[in-house]
Amino acid sequence: MIKNIVFDVGDVLVDFRYKDYMRDLGMDEETVEFLSQNIVLTEFWHELDLGFRTNEEARVHFIGKYPEYKDEINRFWEDPSDIVREYDYSAGLLQGLKDKGYGVYVLSNYPIEISELHWPKFRFLPIADGYIISGYERMTKPSPEIYKLLESRFGIKLSECLFVDDRQVNIDGAEAVGMQAVLFTGYDEIVKKFEELPELIDGKTIDSTVDEKKRKLAERKNEIAHKKQEIKDMLKSKILIDVVCPDCGATQRINVDKTPGHCYYCGRLLRYNKATKRVEPGAGQEKDIIRTQYEFQRRNQLFGETN
Repeated sequence: MIKNIVFDVGDVLVDFRYKDYMRDLGMDEETVEFLSQNIVLTEFWHELDLGFRTNEEARVHFIGKYPEYKDEINRFWEDPSDIVREYDYSAGLLQGLKDKGYGVYVLSNYPIEISELHWPKFRFLPIADGYIISGYERMTKPSPEIYKLLESRFGIKLSECLFVDDRQVNIDGAEAVGMQAVLFTGYDEIVKKFEELPELIDGKTIDSTVDEKKRKLAERKNEIAHKKQEIKDMLKSKILIDVVCPDCGATQRINVDKTPGHCYYCGRLLRYNKATKRVEPGAGQEKDIIRTQYEFQRRNQLFGETN
């Protein structure tokens, strides 16, 4: 059963608008396409995601490789604060899932220095129960280890997680470690997917919670009914009457099916004769003559008997 939703960030919760960012810096379309292919979509950028490189190292590296774009590269790395913009729906999307009882987590490939510029401003971040940034971990999706960090760090089960990402390779990586996953293709589609999820109470669906309460209530009713029947059966088997001891005259209540018994006061053996419906001293039969130490002492105190 799904209990947690794990989100990618870029192009899921924020717009990774690197092309528009470069256009905002005044670059023409040819330059935008060139730098997109040779800066953002490169193995070096992946090393940024891994935390192996700094922004300054990236700037120096790319100027050395493409000196004819020195000015544009300097502008690109001067202040990349606006290279992403949070989607208007993101905070509400996460809050809606939290309101339905789901844990919400974030797992993103993101360079360290750029994350320090962006993440403190994300409105969705305080809503999340936890997050993992690849640059700090020195590992990226789709490595199995970074998905497993969710389990070891936050104590959640991967088998109870639904992972949302815009890249199929990351979806495949999540499924390989036992997570359920859905490819993000747009807000409307993911909202429809989330609408299919049941509401949870303490990590259980409302239906299952209600069913469990009904089961416990039924068990309790059966237990009460059983106890009532036991009491009825017990009362039926106990025919209690008030009698007077022939020796000491004490009145007491006895069970006619449990005689012979002792007088509660003097300790005398008593027998209820069902034929005559009278209480008689128990003497006259060998088993009734045998007195307990208690009876002997009590009778000796009351009547001075010694045998």
